[in-house]
Amino acid sequence: MSALATEDRSKALSIEGLSKTFRSNDGDVYALRSVDIEVEQGKVVTLLGPSGCGKTTTLRSIAGLERPDAGEIAIDSEVVFNHARGTNVPTHQRPISMVFQSYAIWPHMTVFENVAYPLRVGKEKISKSQMEERVTRVLEMVRIPELIGRSATMLSGGQQQRVAVARALIKEPKLLLLDEPLSNLDAKLREEMRIEFKELFNRAQVSAVYVTHDLLEALVLSDTIIVMNSGRIAQQGTPREVYSNPQDQFVADFMGAGNIVEGVVKKSDTDPILVDVGFAELSVNALSPFRLGDKVLVAIRPEGIELSHRSSGSDRDVEAPCTVETEVFLGTSMEYRVAFGEHRLRVRTSVDTPAFGEGATAYARFPVSACLAFSAAGPQA
Repeated sequence: MSALATEDRSKALSIEGLSKTFRSNDGDVYALRSVDIEVEQGKVVTLLGPSGCGKTTTLRSIAGLERPDAGEIAIDSEVVFNHARGTNVPTHQRPISMVFQSYAIWPHMTVFENVAYPLRVGKEKISKSQMEERVTRVLEMVRIPELIGRSATMLSGGQQQRVAVARALIKEPKLLLLDEPLSNLDAKLREEMRIEFKELFNRAQVSAVYVTHDLLEALVLSDTIIVMNSGRIAQQGTPREVYSNPQDQFVADFMGAGNIVEGVVKKSDTDPILVDVGFAELSVNALSPFRLGDKVLVAIRPEGIELSHRSSGSDRDVEAPCTVETEVFLGTSMEYRVAFGEHRLRVRTSVDTPAFGEGATAYARFPVSACLAFSAAGPQA
């Protein structure tokens, strides 16, 4: 019997050694390279990364829409794919539901008919009253019970999105798969729906795999974030862990570190360590031990840098003079591009902070909490 099949029911999803190669005239594209993933019952795992990183191929493999070249997938301890044994359960027989980017709402049906459709075509035979009760329940769950009789052609984008989720939930799947479901919404509605989804996941205690390239979506919705790069898992952990402690330059860039600078370790026997980054010697936290003279990369968060008009004269944090080259108003914050000689950094401040005009001289302070050093060669094995 498969090792995954013998696991306890605490796992909504278990994946081991998943690999997939797409072949073309231009050469092989390695979409997945021995990927391992687990989703606990009632938890939301987000696959985060840029286009081509492997996140959608992973989701489609879980759904049975792609056939991997190696590995095993078990949903709620039921093996639905095992390459070595030739097991490949068809999509419609897997205990999943999927919410697509395009919603896939049938325009000729009412909201009730759209949501009830999986029950009508499913193997389970239920009465009309049971169907009405279940449709009403899931519409209340997504907070649109008043739309039950409305035509699908009269729905807004956000309402269509909720209908698509209700239709997915009505089957009471063991695993919910969501493929960038908010990407077609405008910015304001997308912000509202992030919170709606978070509350929905908590209410329904749903087990889900959520695919997105949007960092804020991942931070808001996830119990675990998996950052993918070139078909591999670059890093995984809680949103706070991955955001605060990126393990390499790719993850740091994608998690919004904003500034990555090269440096040389000047003191390695202290905590934090001291790194020369060219325009200053910064005290920084380190992900792993370094030796004197090691070349490292330092991630400096734009919002962590403190910008002021005058030097504080304090040695509490490292301070360096700079020139403001660009200022941008972002509504809730200001963003500046500042130059330290040949080095340029992004700095983000509160709108309550006194503004800096272009060409102004400013003083930047670098708290230890804003700076993180990791190996220039990537994460350590």
